[in-house]
Amino acid sequence: MPKPTHLQLPILLFLLATFLTGQAQKNIEKEALQAYEQRNYSNALSFGEALLSLDSQRIDALFICGESAMYLGSYELAETYLRQIPDNAKRGLYAVTDLRIATVKLKQGKCNDARYFFEKYTTTFARRGDLFLRQFEDELLDCGMTGSKNQPVAAMDIQRLGPNVNTARSETSPMRYADKLYFTTSSPIGKNGKYTGRIYTAVRDEPAQPFQGNPREINVHAAHTALTPDASRVYYSLCDGESIESVSNCNIWYRERTYEGGWGPVKKMPSHINKPGFNTYQPAIGFDKNLKKEVLFFVSDRSGGAGKLDIWYCTLERDGSFGEPVNFPSNTAFDDVTPYFDNSTQTLFFSSNTPAGSGGFDIYRSEKAATGEWTKPQNLGLSINSVFDDLFFTFHTGSHLAYFASDRPSENCADPATSCRNFDIYKARILASLDVSVYDAADSTNLYGTTIELMDLITGNIETTYLKINGNKVNIPLDLGRSYRLIVSRLGFFPFFADINTSRINHPASLEEQVYLKAMNPKADNINMDYGTGGGSDPDK
Repeated sequence: MPKPTHLQLPILLFLLATFLTGQAQKNIEKEALQAYEQRNYSNALSFGEALLSLDSQRIDALFICGESAMYLGSYELAETYLRQIPDNAKRGLYAVTDLRIATVKLKQGKCNDARYFFEKYTTTFARRGDLFLRQFEDELLDCGMTGSKNQPVAAMDIQRLGPNVNTARSETSPMRYADKLYFTTSSPIGKNGKYTGRIYTAVRDEPAQPFQGNPREINVHAAHTALTPDASRVYYSLCDGESIESVSNCNIWYRERTYEGGWGPVKKMPSHINKPGFNTYQPAIGFDKNLKKEVLFFVSDRSGGAGKLDIWYCTLERDGSFGEPVNFPSNTAFDDVTPYFDNSTQTLFFSSNTPAGSGGFDIYRSEKAATGEWTKPQNLGLSINSVFDDLFFTFHTGSHLAYFASDRPSENCADPATSCRNFDIYKARILASLDVSVYDAADSTNLYGTTIELMDLITGNIETTYLKINGNKVNIPLDLGRSYRLIVSRLGFFPFFADINTSRINHPASLEEQVYLKAMNPKADNINMDYGTGGGSDPDK
């Protein structure tokens, strides 16, 4: 067989690459559909986003991502995907798109928008007498009267860290890598009552140790650590000033990991990042799955922004250079600071003192969709925010613990009216919750007396059981980073199964699962049980 010529070889390589890309895309399609059909919405969202990274206009991928995000409680992300489905594609499986948009609008408390999309759907597709639509319409009537529907209801266990981290002074900028917590503290300078900023590390309850990269000069302050995912590079801020209370000329520097495990010489970021005459600090590093590049986020008071302090970001190019800074599109006219990017969920957490918050600085989150858009920032709610300043949110994926700094009253400063309101570092165990509603598939009426179980898919153990519930709804707390199977059963009906995965959740979230059980013998009347009657009448009434 003759060998290909030098002219034929590039064509053959191109065809081979095209074939392999096509095969990979078919495999992703299969995985996305399988996860979606199994109601494993976390995996369905991940595979759907992988498809959108190849083709951002795919209707099937937009719909799968939108529905999956909705069932995972990421209503802003769901809206971002569903709104991109054009009207001429809303037929067949996608005919419910406007109803889904109305749902996520309702969950966000956007009542007028929800009504618009509900009417748009019912005008074209509504079935007369549909009980589900009547129930949805009742919720729309209540919208705006009972407050926002999307306030986080998940539980939070917030604890102030111990004395090896928190002192009588201020501690901020927590960032955990493996078992080591990096943070910034105020160290006294002599006996003149002034303090300098220094970076320390602590492993569990062991005494904190100074970071190797701290400057020797007492009038140079170090703060705000950011590590690359492989810990091969560390970024941090260096600022000038006689004391940490009055710093200026802040710039971002970095060090490379040495072969021996230490840190190499300090290097200053280029001048288009550290813009002369302005402050540049609070670095955060992440990997953008859409751009397939590392991205450096930072805060600056440079001109060209939306407000006072703004969040900016730039890409790290393959040749080692840094791209031009881009202003984060959701910056406000106020201060937007302390960015942190979670790689697994492509979510930027940050704090803002916009008056729309709970008071002072509040923590917000904004997800970046696979199509490149940022979702509207959402306040994490009073489950973690307070009327005081809450800043420097980070999330440790391995332990599913969040860390943040706050000047809320503590044992070191119990009276907020005094001037002793120093910042302390807190950790938060975040829990999600699952709201399960059960209906009769024949007529969409409430179905009472069901048994609801939650099984751990890894161990096979049943962790939670609700026997013959009186109503048709139950709320189940969920740990993060877990894979569950929801099992709903009732005598005379086929059982229902759905996989619930919380690996993509890193904030207080409330998930929903609407269950429609099908009768085994739909022609026969439901059998009366000692726990209530089938159909729509409440046994307690």
